[in-house]
Amino acid sequence: MCRNKTPIIFIHGILSSPYCWNKVKSKICDKTGRKGYAVCLRNHGSSEWSEEMSAFDMAEDVKEFMKKEHVSKAILIAHGIAGFAALVIAFTNKPNEKALSRPMIPLLPFYKNKSGKFVWEINVDVVIKMSANIQSFQIPLKEDTIYPGETLFIAAEFSSFVVLKQKEVILKHIPKIRFVLAEGVYHSCHLEKPEKYVDIITKFLVP
Repeated sequence: MCRNKTPIIFIHGILSSPYCWNKVKSKICDKTGRKGYAVCLRNHGSSEWSEEMSAFDMAEDVKEFMKKEHVSKAILIAHGIAGFAALVIAFTNKPNEKALSRPMIPLLPFYKNKSGKFVWEINVDVVIKMSANIQSFQIPLKEDTIYPGETLFIAAEFSSFVVLKQKEVILKHIPKIRFVLAEGVYHSCHLEKPEKYVDIITKFLVP
């Protein structure tokens, strides 16, 4: 693993955790020779619980993590709504590279505590409120706002989020974007077809 290479930060989506990357994280890092981090967003797992949870709030969480780990720039691999946080970071900080996967995730994060009771690993009330107000994840962009870096966008074939319909708008602000359709995938390519996901990401990072 080369320390001189830009590291990768994996950002999970809503109702998920850093463990969602277990099937792909090590393989991607090994094949690209990069160090990898999987962050735990606010209101999930052991991270801080807060009433504020917009794309900008989550972006600040990632920035704080980078400061803590002394990471000056990173490749961001984000899933679901966390993709909005990655976009905020890209448009404001302009890291060299970014990889985005946008479909939502199907897992329910809970565990059985010592007393045998099932407990949520997320701040359910805040997450439900946030999900009902998806407008809080809109990113206002000026006409001349452009991210100049190489970008990969993975869309799931059977996802209800038909993001590719917004292709022209996306290209306007991210001209060096590459679109890949993950065939046979409903929501989470990295969970449903991990080998395919690893192949897509590594081909992007190692041309």
